[in-house]
Amino acid sequence: MVRLSVVLAVFVSTVSAMGTAFGQREDDPNKAFNLGVDLAKKGRVADAVALWRANVDKVDPKFRPAVYKALGQGHRKLGELPDAWHFLTLYLKSTEKEDPQAAEWLEQVEKELSSTHVKIGISCEPGNATLWLDKTASGSSFPCPLSWWFKPGKNWLHAEKEGFDSKTDEIDVRERGGNAVHTIALAAIAQPPVVPHPASVASTLPPGDTTPPEATSPPGDTSPPGRAEPSSVSIEKPPSPGPETETWKWIILGSGGALVVTGAILHGVAYAKNEELHDKYPVDTSSPDYAEHRKHYNDEYGSDVQPLEAGAWSLYGLGGAAAAFAATAILFPELFGGAASTSSAPTPSLLPAGQGFVLDVRF
Repeated sequence: MVRLSVVLAVFVSTVSAMGTAFGQREDDPNKAFNLGVDLAKKGRVADAVALWRANVDKVDPKFRPAVYKALGQGHRKLGELPDAWHFLTLYLKSTEKEDPQAAEWLEQVEKELSSTHVKIGISCEPGNATLWLDKTASGSSFPCPLSWWFKPGKNWLHAEKEGFDSKTDEIDVRERGGNAVHTIALAAIAQPPVVPHPASVASTLPPGDTTPPEATSPPGDTSPPGRAEPSSVSIEKPPSPGPETETWKWIILGSGGALVVTGAILHGVAYAKNEELHDKYPVDTSSPDYAEHRKHYNDEYGSDVQPLEAGAWSLYGLGGAAAAFAATAILFPELFGGAASTSSAPTPSLLPAGQGFVLDVRF
């Protein structure tokens, strides 16, 4: 009883100190945090935790680490250790200052969980899906990928992402302690084929008749019925494109080069971040912390480095394609409506029996 009172006193003093950082204006979305602090002071920790979780994503990002810490402590006080581990981990990753006390809390929580639960790393294909720890999209949601502690037995995961079919997976946790991984693969929603509208039929046709009407010949015309006399056609050679009409090609070429340079910058940033991760989690297979270091490295690589690399390669592809298109347009203007030679011009030729005409282009 004494130990419980001490923990409660520390918890109330902690959230009280954090609450002073938030404003009290009626229109301030951070006010919900302070309301939760008041509830915690009155011993209504479960109500405070529910209020914080409902508003954690609405709080100003610079104050969000404080909410993570309060949630970690609140769930710890309520005995909800997987949630406490999750929010304490988020707090220590997002805060800019050292917090040995919070690190000690996390270590204690993880020690208790390791004897009763299994930590599972959950990933989604494609990434950035929304995840629920249930059969349906009910309760609290989390961004995927996610690490979570599960009790032995059957557990459920539900993932959703716009443009993909939702999916529910069952995971059967059989042993306590250790680590495991699970991937939820979402299938893209099939798009229905586009059916073009049929051509309209002339309203002058009799009902049920689909035969197009024959052309009538004017008085004195001896051409066969159904054949219209070809009219004279005047075709002029388009003017050669001037310098002003070539501007768009050079704009596309320059834009493609700029995209490639931007991709190279992103690639450099990704490389620097990857080197930082190698320094932070050295590859030493003889170290007892090697597995944990490798897991942390993979998690941070997937969230911090891989998106930058993907963006860099996308910019390389877009920039290269734009530059190649513009270069082709500059070198071969005839492919885009320009004239390759001043001697080329289309010449109309009549078909036999007045069937029409064709264009003969000579170079």
